[in-house]
Amino acid sequence: MRFTRTCTVIALFVLAVVAALPAAAEVEVTPTIAYRSDDFSEQDPRINCVQAPCDFPVETDDAAAYGVVVGFGFADGWAVELLANRWSTDLDRSSSFEAPVDFEVTHLQAGLAYTWGQGNVRPFVAAAAGQSRVDNQAPFGRDPKEDAFSWSAGGGVKIGLTDLLALRLEARGYWVDLDDSHGGSFKQQEVSAGLAFRF
Repeated sequence: MRFTRTCTVIALFVLAVVAALPAAAEVEVTPTIAYRSDDFSEQDPRINCVQAPCDFPVETDDAAAYGVVVGFGFADGWAVELLANRWSTDLDRSSSFEAPVDFEVTHLQAGLAYTWGQGNVRPFVAAAAGQSRVDNQAPFGRDPKEDAFSWSAGGGVKIGLTDLLALRLEARGYWVDLDDSHGGSFKQQEVSAGLAFRF
């Protein structure tokens, strides 16, 4: 429910921004693919820490993430950005020798980006905040889904291919404020590439 409310708030925010933009404002839509890893680690509570050492964390595998970034230019070099992406991977439970289970993280964030420079290769920095949904299917006796506040920051370059098309290369880090009962806060890091279509 909280995730739905956050989606609604961000959507209304973007609509307000779009309504306030001049008619000639540039819109940029970038489908992305990323290689992402994280430091998520959770102790399987079924392990008896009295009879066995508690050094068998439940960890995630590195995997691809897919998403889209929509930018609305409002000043020289500045843009409001909305990003949405999903990362699906396996949660390895090596401590109990059971098969991996699904682990998904969905980010929905809004923020600002600044691009500078001249020519076809232009660097940029970006930061955003919003809501993330973590779907942890490990059967630890609690709700597998949790919504959490998250923020991200990164930077990269945009390489112009034509007047209306550019290659976006970026490195970005995420911080997710997850409840301790679901493994605690964790960080993610990724490198991504996407084709930016300008309108």
